[in-house]
Amino acid sequence: MSNTVWIANDTGLLNYRPAEKYGTIKVLTYRHTANVFQLHEVARVMRRALAHMQRDDWILVAGALMFSVIACAVQLKKFGRLRVLLWHAKENTYWPR
Repeated sequence: MSNTVWIANDTGLLNYRPAEKYGTIKVLTYRHTANVFQLHEVARVMRRALAHMQRDDWILVAGALMFSVIACAVQLKKFGRLRVLLWHAKENTYWPR
């Protein structure tokens, strides 16, 4: 089974193509469709979506920071570890951490 790269919040402004080498891209929330002031609702939506997350999947940190924090909390609780991709501007790609 292929890994998945979960994007916590797609703002529509970033290029996620370099992250495709880590797995299939799936977006959890989109710009203007999730309210940063209703984090309990965002957490509910993310917990439901990330129920299908596998141990070797990735979270791509992008968009509203609190959304990435929630996704990371779900991953950490589920697997006891984090697997995140961070943008490296100098290299113009995502780096695993």
